[in-house]
Amino acid sequence: MQPTREWPQAGRAGDLRQDFRAGGHSFAWIIEGSEVYTVDGQPARTVKAGDLLHEEPMQMHTTENQSPVKLLVLRVVEKGKPATVRVP
Repeated sequence: MQPTREWPQAGRAGDLRQDFRAGGHSFAWIIEGSEVYTVDGQPARTVKAGDLLHEEPMQMHTTENQSPVKLLVLRVVEKGKPATVRVP
């Protein structure tokens, strides 16, 4: 397993991201802002600054920013595998 780090990333309010799957375990800490977060068909929930999210490998999720969002994401993936996989 090879850890990959992604520095805080900012999203604008109203951004709708495509569905995607994490290539390995994904941990996201919301630094500021809020977003609606849906995982594998579970009910959508609003997450906000201070929340920590975990996704299992290949678990699909979707986010929609409610305000500008900054995240710190740590993904643990097998060496040579993609960190994320977009779902068409």
